[in-house]
Amino acid sequence: MTDGVGIDCGLGGYGGDCVALAVTVCIPWRPQPTRMGPYRKVRAFWEQTGWPIVEADSDPTRHFNLAQARNNAVRQVDTEFVVVADADVIPKLENVYSALEGIGEEIIWPYTLHRYISGDWEGDPFEAPVVQLDGMPPQPPEGYIEWTGSLYVARLTSYWRVGGFDERFTSWGGEDSCFRIAANTLVGVGRVNGPCISYNHECPGRNGAEAEGGAGSALHGQYRAADLHPLQMLKLTRDPSRFL
Repeated sequence: MTDGVGIDCGLGGYGGDCVALAVTVCIPWRPQPTRMGPYRKVRAFWEQTGWPIVEADSDPTRHFNLAQARNNAVRQVDTEFVVVADADVIPKLENVYSALEGIGEEIIWPYTLHRYISGDWEGDPFEAPVVQLDGMPPQPPEGYIEWTGSLYVARLTSYWRVGGFDERFTSWGGEDSCFRIAANTLVGVGRVNGPCISYNHECPGRNGAEAEGGAGSALHGQYRAADLHPLQMLKLTRDPSRFL
């Protein structure tokens, strides 16, 4: 377990009311040669906050499961607040402070634009041009609007009230959209206006819907059917089979 660190969210002129919150950053992570460069940049970014950082892998005997790795990281935490951040993502730090300052029970995405940039970029990531990704819709210059993955700010109690991430999505994609559907139904969701970036890297199985096949599509359909139906959603998110 971590003890967390009290922070003053007035740092840099943001969030005067957000004082001495106990926050832990949770990073799902499995070392891979193509991911080391982005990971080092992301790790250095979060270290500047002074917050504790917890990293966790999924079952090492199986293909990397992002949903399970996120849950495993959050399981190590006992602070009031968590920032769940993928190992290739950097937000505007002031947007994270703003999310913490105003947070209630909802899950907050501290960005509205998600920009994929080159993993080799060494300058200010928010000055980098976007890159186009195989198998993804064309990325506009400003990035994708209202992206649902990569970065979350929440109370620890809200994270588990939503049920964490459904580990039956064993690749990328489906777990993010279903987490958002569950959060919208059970605790509410919020956004902080602004960008975040992801460093692009080789990553097999990026397209979750394609990788999951029919089982993933059927599971996603169950979440869509339960959207805005709290009792139905609670039954779905309390199903013990969601944890592998």
